[in-house]
Amino acid sequence: MAGLRKGDVLQNRYRIDHLLGEGSMSWVYRGHHLLLEQPVAIKVVKPLYTDPTEARQHVEQLRVEAKIMARLDHPNLVRVLDMFPFKNESVLVLELVEGRNLEEIVELAPKVIAERRVLAWSAQILDALEYLHAQQPPVIVRDLKPANILLAKDGRIRLIDFGLAKQMNSQGSGTRNIVRGMGSEGYAPLEQYAHTSTDGRSDLYALGATMYFLLTQNPPPPASSRIADDQPLADPRIVNPSISDRTWSALQALLALRATDRPANAAAARKSLVTEPSSDSPKLSPEGPLPPGRGKRCVSCDLLLAPIMKQGVEIDFCTECGGVWLDRGELGRLVKLGTEDEFQTALEETTQPTPESTPSVGQTHVDETPSRGLEEPQKPPSALYKVWKLLEDLFD
Repeated sequence: MAGLRKGDVLQNRYRIDHLLGEGSMSWVYRGHHLLLEQPVAIKVVKPLYTDPTEARQHVEQLRVEAKIMARLDHPNLVRVLDMFPFKNESVLVLELVEGRNLEEIVELAPKVIAERRVLAWSAQILDALEYLHAQQPPVIVRDLKPANILLAKDGRIRLIDFGLAKQMNSQGSGTRNIVRGMGSEGYAPLEQYAHTSTDGRSDLYALGATMYFLLTQNPPPPASSRIADDQPLADPRIVNPSISDRTWSALQALLALRATDRPANAAAARKSLVTEPSSDSPKLSPEGPLPPGRGKRCVSCDLLLAPIMKQGVEIDFCTECGGVWLDRGELGRLVKLGTEDEFQTALEETTQPTPESTPSVGQTHVDETPSRGLEEPQKPPSALYKVWKLLEDLFD
């Protein structure tokens, strides 16, 4: 399955377009549903176990994941459309959502992300958790982390991976054990390390760890290390001055080692984190994601971006930090300009902006996320280097 190529067809209805990415547990392809004429994401799960019993348990866990996700309907969750075996692997067909996960966004950000932005994302995550935990029986994610949270192009947060999701047992005293899973280091609560029962408060710990990472660019120490070393969490306000005392207090409660010391549920966590929005600020809920276009905000400074047209490309920039923000279509246009013979001509024909309307090109961003490839490179000139040079010349 690792050798799937463009044009391959699965189940006589899913055409492979290209590989989107590969992780330790799966390959993810962009595909096309031939009958419905719509794009899909095709997740091919790698066979992780050689022992037949463990392999069967893993397949069963995948079926549980698919069944859980298929019956859920929430704007902050990615929908499962199909599941089937193929050769020695299992295949999940998912709704295709364009965007970047929060781990990538943090890795590409020029500086720590503003508290308001993190709170807006967290409010949407809490909406999803409230919905999941209210199911009968409740659904516990158990592997909530930045890499499994997607920021879609419309500004909406989507949970994209339920690989360790569990349903509470009929008595509600703990999760059903199919395949043991500790979650991800730094984001899993102590009860998952100890293989004891988990509930909604386990997901709240993971939310707190996710927020800590978003605000500081570093995950908190693993829960097992924290209890062994008896070390308090480092104060994130040292590296991110935008963090309020209230948020830091709420984070400490979410990251409490004992589940009984955390908020009782997602609603209580929301109350500790999010205040009612003021009349001049967007809501921090799924009903009000930050609007596209003219409503884009800088994830670093949280200021509205100002648009400017250059060579037929609309470029949004932050007047505070000088960041330049592009969506994928705009980036594609600049790549085209950077790779064709007209590159120099485009530069010569470009009207220089006035000093009052020009940002400095200190950072460049794509889809509200700065792109590594657009930072000044040290390697020989490439297509993306030419794009960077184009932006530099446009704004200098």
